[in-house]
Amino acid sequence: MLVANGVSLGLGIVGIVCAYMNTEAWIVLSIVSSVFLIGAAAQHIKEIFADKNFSPGNTFVLICDIGLPISLRVLLFAMGAV
Repeated sequence: MLVANGVSLGLGIVGIVCAYMNTEAWIVLSIVSSVFLIGAAAQHIKEIFADKNFSPGNTFVLICDIGLPISLRVLLFAMGAV
């Protein structure tokens, strides 16, 4: 859990830095965060099926793990970056 907190903090700091940079920085940030979140979603899905872990902390987080990469892609498309 501590590693995930560190990654989240790092991505947040990079997001603030990207606010002052060009669209290529936003594309790179969205790729990195999407890969991390999709990997986290895969781990949560594995825990649901393998360990029968249906706790809210393992299932409801899938909304963010899958929804955020989709919304980032839509926003980049709306910006005309991709």
